[in-house]
Amino acid sequence: MKICYLGAGNSVHIKRWCEYFSSRGYEVSLITLHPVTELKNVKIYQIKSRLNRYMDIAFFLNRRKILSILNEIKPDILHGHYLINYGFYSAALKYRPLVLSTWGSDVLVAPVESIRHRLMLKYAVSNADVITVESQYIKNILKDKYKVSENKLAIFSWGTDCNVFSIRYTEEVEKLRNKLGIQNGQTVILSPRSLFPIYNIYTIVQSISDVLQQNPDTVFVFLRGSCNLDYEKKIQNLVAKLNIERNCKFIEDFLSPCEMAVLYNLSDIFISIPFSDSVSISLLEGMACGTIPLVNSLPVNCELIKDEINGLIIPNTAKDELAKKINYAIKNKNTFKTRFADYNQKYILEEHNWHKNAVKMEEIYKKLVI
Repeated sequence: MKICYLGAGNSVHIKRWCEYFSSRGYEVSLITLHPVTELKNVKIYQIKSRLNRYMDIAFFLNRRKILSILNEIKPDILHGHYLINYGFYSAALKYRPLVLSTWGSDVLVAPVESIRHRLMLKYAVSNADVITVESQYIKNILKDKYKVSENKLAIFSWGTDCNVFSIRYTEEVEKLRNKLGIQNGQTVILSPRSLFPIYNIYTIVQSISDVLQQNPDTVFVFLRGSCNLDYEKKIQNLVAKLNIERNCKFIEDFLSPCEMAVLYNLSDIFISIPFSDSVSISLLEGMACGTIPLVNSLPVNCELIKDEINGLIIPNTAKDELAKKINYAIKNKNTFKTRFADYNQKYILEEHNWHKNAVKMEEIYKKLVI
C-alpha cells in the first residue's frame, strides 16, 4: 500500500505517523510546505516558496506541482492533517480516498474565531471519506455543528509511545535533577505546555507565590517550546515581579521524547489548564510516566481524568483556587502518586497506546483501499 501524508514536516506527530507506517513495510511519502528533517524510509516532497509563511497562498500557487507529485506517487491513501490548512489543501486536491485527522484547535478554536477557517473546515470535512477525531467531544461538534455523518467519523486516540513513556529512567532523572539544580526532597511541578496564551501559563505563574507560602520547597519547571515571544516576555516579567526566580526553571531546548519522559519521571505533579484543548498528547505522556495530573474541567480532560481516581480536576482555574489545588496535591502527593500511577499505567497501555492504536488506523486504510 502507498500512503501519502500532507502535514507539517517539522511536527513530531507527523514524523511518528510517517515512520511508523514505513516501518510496517508501506511505501510512505510526505508532502509539506514546512521545513522537514530526514525521515527514515520516507520520500519527502518539500514545497519551497518565498510565500510559505502565507501557507494558503503558497499552496494554491503550487497546487499543480502538488497534483503532479500525487500523479507520480499514485498513493492508495491520501491523509491530511489539521483541517484548516493541510486538511483543506488535501480536500482541494480532489484526490480520493481521503482521510483527514483533526488536531483540536482546528475544530475548537480557529473556526470559532474566523469565518474563513469555518468555511475551510466545512469544505474539508465534506470532501473526506474518513475523519479521525481524538475524543467524543470533538466528534459531537462535527456531527452537530458541521453536520458530518456518523459513518465518516472514527474516534482514534493517537496515544503515546509506551516503550518510551513509562515509570523508569532512575539514573537519567538524577542527572537531570543535578543539571537543573533541584535538590532532593523538593517537590517538582511541571508545566509541559509551550509558552502560548492558549495554555494559560500566566495563571500558573500567578499561583506560585501562594503555593510557596505553604510549600517553600517547591520548584516549577516550564517548557519554552516554540513559544510566543511577547507572551514569554510577559511570563518572565511576572516571575521577576513576584520575586520567584529561585523557584522557577525554564527549559529552552526542544526535548526529544526520551528527554521528555525523563522530565515527567522527575516531576511529582504536572499542570495542564488550557483555555481549549483536544486530547493532549502531553497529558497522556505524563499519565504514562506516573506523574500526578492536575487539569481543568474541559470536556476532553474529563473523558480522560476522573477526579481523585486517576488525577485531579480543578473546575475554577482562578489563581487562588489553583494555588489551593496545588497545595492539596503536594500535601497528598505520595498517596496520589501511588494511586494514580497504578491506574494510569494500565489505562494508557489499554486505551492510549500508540502501537496498539496505530493498528486501528491501518485497518481504516485497508477498508478504504478494498
